[in-house]
Amino acid sequence: MHARRTGSPGSSSPTPAPGPRSVTRPPGCAPAWPTCTGSTGPYQQRLRDQDTHLRDLLAAPFGGDGDQQRHRRAVIGHATSFWTWRSLCLDQGLTDTEAVGAMTSMVLAVPQAEPAQ
Repeated sequence: MHARRTGSPGSSSPTPAPGPRSVTRPPGCAPAWPTCTGSTGPYQQRLRDQDTHLRDLLAAPFGGDGDQQRHRRAVIGHATSFWTWRSLCLDQGLTDTEAVGAMTSMVLAVPQAEPAQ
């Protein structure tokens, strides 16, 4: 993992970027990440619902049979995921434009439905 510079501009050595475990919260404050029980609260559920709606909206024009639709929805869901973009741009160093190109190619690589005869 690469360290990002988070210190002052004159700093000579990189400081590792803080991770989710390094965040401190006041006592009684809910954690930022879902717990093992799966209880994530209404805010996270709303984000998941929005992601699902966006995925289904982007997949709708492609059509296809059940398996093709399921496959394309999964690929589009991956392409629009925050964590995919974080990995491609932050961790792997792609620009936004390069990440868009890579994810577009991935979505378009899902086989199209065969025309009805």
